[in-house]
Amino acid sequence: VATRRILSVGMVFLSLATLGCGAAYKAREAAQTAQRQSQLKIMGLGLLSYCDAHGEEFPRNIVDDSGKPLMSWRVELLPMLEYHHIYQQLKRDEPWNSSHNAPLLAQVDPRLFAANPATPDGNADMLAVIGPKFGFSPNETAGPEGVTVGNVSDGMSYTVFVVEVDPKQSVPWARPDDYVWDGAKPQAGLGHADQDFI
Repeated sequence: VATRRILSVGMVFLSLATLGCGAAYKAREAAQTAQRQSQLKIMGLGLLSYCDAHGEEFPRNIVDDSGKPLMSWRVELLPMLEYHHIYQQLKRDEPWNSSHNAPLLAQVDPRLFAANPATPDGNADMLAVIGPKFGFSPNETAGPEGVTVGNVSDGMSYTVFVVEVDPKQSVPWARPDDYVWDGAKPQAGLGHADQDFI
């Protein structure tokens, strides 16, 4: 009888511990979801602020005279996200990782464009979608080209601009690199099946 009581008590403790772990896991998942949504909201507000300040035009990659991308469109959001002092010091005719620009960009919050806690510091997992009929890209191959709000024929609420990708697909946030959509594999490389997006 004593053995049965000990086993029963042990099973109760085990059950409570399991429930505790489950509750902690759910709480952690809820916190991570809230963090993702918060980061996406920051990105969205930055985009809207940029549009308001630039005649309803969305940001584009910073390029050289030949059209070669030097820095990501995300760099253009810095003044809208309280990094105007850094933005002003950048050399727009040099790449993001030049000896002049890299130390400046390193002063930006390394999690500014990262929604997933597993994404490495300094990387962005919130990328523009490159593909037909997406907000940033007028065709299948072009990168972010600064389309205007007026070009969004399906309406802002029905057009995808930015998605959260898997941490393994993340890129250095200032590098002009984004998510190329593949119609044959529409969810390839995305962070979650219940994907958040802007």
